[in-house]
Amino acid sequence: RESIKMGNKTKKSTIKFKQNRLKDVIGDRKRNKQRKSLHDKTKDERKAKSIDRQRKAEAAGPRPTRGEGVQHGRELGDMNVEEFMDGGLEALLAEDSGESDVENQDQSDEEVEHDSRDGDDDEALVEGAQDSEDNDDEQEDDEEDEEEEDDDEELLSEVKEHQAQLEQLKKQDPEFFQYLEAEDQQLLNFGEDESDTEPAAMDDDDDDEDDGEQEQEGDGDKSLESKTKRQELSRKTVRAWATLMEKHPGPALRHIVQGFAAASFGLDPEAEADLPFHLKYIIRSSTAYSAMVQLGIEAVPTLLDRLLPAKGKQQNKLPSDRNGWRKFKPMVKMFTKALLNLIPQTQDLDALAVIFKRLLRFAPYVACFPKLCTKLFKALLPLWTSDHDGLTVASFLMIRSLTLTAGPSFAEVAFKGLYLTFAKNCKFTTVTTLNKIVLLRNSVCELYMCNQQLAYKHAFTYIRQLAVHLRDAIVSKKKENIAKVYSWPYVHCISLWCQVLERYLEGMTQEQRDSNVMSSLIYPLAQVTLGTVNLVPVSKYFPLRFHCLKALNRLSAATNTFIPVAFPALMVLDSADMARKPKPSTNRPLNFDVLIKVSKINLGTPQFQEAVVESLQSVLLDFFSIHACSLGFPELIVPCCLALRRYFKTCKNGKLKQSLQEMLARLNDNSQWLSAKRAAVTFSPKDEAEVAAFENRLRASKESPLLKYAQAWQKIIESKQGLLQKQAEARYAGSMAEEQEEEKAETVAKGKKGKRTAEATKEQRTLPSKKSKQQLQMEIQDILDNGADDDDEDLALGEDLSWMNE
Repeated sequence: RESIKMGNKTKKSTIKFKQNRLKDVIGDRKRNKQRKSLHDKTKDERKAKSIDRQRKAEAAGPRPTRGEGVQHGRELGDMNVEEFMDGGLEALLAEDSGESDVENQDQSDEEVEHDSRDGDDDEALVEGAQDSEDNDDEQEDDEEDEEEEDDDEELLSEVKEHQAQLEQLKKQDPEFFQYLEAEDQQLLNFGEDESDTEPAAMDDDDDDEDDGEQEQEGDGDKSLESKTKRQELSRKTVRAWATLMEKHPGPALRHIVQGFAAASFGLDPEAEADLPFHLKYIIRSSTAYSAMVQLGIEAVPTLLDRLLPAKGKQQNKLPSDRNGWRKFKPMVKMFTKALLNLIPQTQDLDALAVIFKRLLRFAPYVACFPKLCTKLFKALLPLWTSDHDGLTVASFLMIRSLTLTAGPSFAEVAFKGLYLTFAKNCKFTTVTTLNKIVLLRNSVCELYMCNQQLAYKHAFTYIRQLAVHLRDAIVSKKKENIAKVYSWPYVHCISLWCQVLERYLEGMTQEQRDSNVMSSLIYPLAQVTLGTVNLVPVSKYFPLRFHCLKALNRLSAATNTFIPVAFPALMVLDSADMARKPKPSTNRPLNFDVLIKVSKINLGTPQFQEAVVESLQSVLLDFFSIHACSLGFPELIVPCCLALRRYFKTCKNGKLKQSLQEMLARLNDNSQWLSAKRAAVTFSPKDEAEVAAFENRLRASKESPLLKYAQAWQKIIESKQGLLQKQAEARYAGSMAEEQEEEKAETVAKGKKGKRTAEATKEQRTLPSKKSKQQLQMEIQDILDNGADDDDEDLALGEDLSWMNE
């Protein structure tokens, strides 16, 4: 009995199926049935349309054969503009094969219908879905055609007006009219042959996602004839197009885009098979080439702005949302492709800079094609990092314009691409590349100001990535992990994010900063920077320490946030290399702006101690200048004063001691001045509003002794750094000239006396002097004493940047 009862029970799998999937299965079956019925309906409609077309073709009479013209068909003048634009001229000029085409089409429709009925349900559903999508597209096209009837009427009036003006031109200037007939007949008959000469790439189909695929239209005979019909473009024709711009911008734009594409690709008619579209013209002279490129760059954005004006609410939208966009969309696409092909061909950097400055107004039109927009951005990235500053600025302005108009999806790609490119190009920092790196960093910061939401997302991600690598270096203590942190890309990335937060939070009140999402990144960024400073607290990494502390000072001043910078800065005075007597050296002064570590030869030298004290004074003066008018300044300087006095007792360099004593005196003077000012106040420290107003009055008065001393000190440092940079650049230029002369001398020596003479001359020239021998021995001894420095140097120069992509 129990077994019989168990057999009558419903299975668990059936119950689960009813609870979880039954409704979905029933719904899928209903939808499949609807799709199948829709599929059958569309097939019947297509068959009815084909029958109607056959009847119309029979009523119109036989079509003319090739070479007979339009004697048996309808006259061109009987067509309206809509029939003409829909391909009426092609129908008149086609071969007399209408009946066979109709029969073949009927047979193909019957075969497709028979196959679809015999196939399984899945194939029927897929075909039905595709056919329904095609039906929807046809309905949308019909609606758009109805909306643009007014545009067709305008085009017809423009054609008539142009014909009247040509008649007037024929009477007034018959010579110029004869020239146009000989050179560019299509320019005169633009209303009659534009639909026939329109390239395949100008078809009004939505192929934005398939830009790499070439459109194939027509049979082999037509493509062969089009290759041989390409007209040679001359400079006079280009000038004629320039004069046509004012009265007839539409036809002028079409011809100028075609000419610009011919100048960009510059192929012979025989090599046209690989092009993404058909070219109407060919350029063989350099004067016509330069004139065509110049006219295209200057005229296309102007004509598009004129033909697609932004009215009312459309000013803040893309050009694709404006009236009449469908007419000019193929031309914009062809011009963009031609521009992408022209960029790698142009070797003149000045010319590229001018091109992108003129095409800034064209950026909103490129933004209508997401795929082409991404391709243009990838082409601009190597130009942005070039040695030409003008091209760098022009490329960045183009990228920024694309970012502002293309939307958040492209902005995210641009943010990431520009940041990673900056990190890869700041790997080596020298006197000659420092200004370029600063320019790139300012560009990245300016781009991040375009979208605060995306800027916060990227800043959070990459600051966290910096923290992860710092944690790995602290935990593992491996050389490769430390080399990732103590490298130029890491330091420049810290400076970049400090600058980004400065730009967003500068000039805000305390309430505005607290409500801004970017203020939440100040603490983690400061912690990462201070952790980087204390990772390897040795003398040779003092330059890196000062780079990080200067970035924190700038962040503290812009955001009005207290960051304890003085204590890690004063730690350099406890180093043994700063307390001992400097060892004699004749090396050049050290420039910490282009260093992150110091070699052992320079440790303990007078040049090293002077550079450290100079950087220390700059950091301390910047830190105390931020709080020079704060009520707590007298108490803030107490630890610093004690550390400086303790260093004076062990310092054996009188010049450094005198410089630090002067700074200590200015700190005490400012403390006394502020103590006298705050002795007369009547409010308590808890009155935040009154405290802030009091500090602002003190800063506005510009009576602080420390601020005056800091300004004078900053001018001295800037002049000294400028002198060091000029000397370094002069040495670099001299070394390059010497290398060139040596190469020439070696070439001459090898040619006259043979290879042995050249090698002997080279050995004689490179023999070291007595002083250089001593330095060489010191270097060898340092390397033998501590071989880890060489490993660190190799890691610092060749670190892996793959972590930037994480």
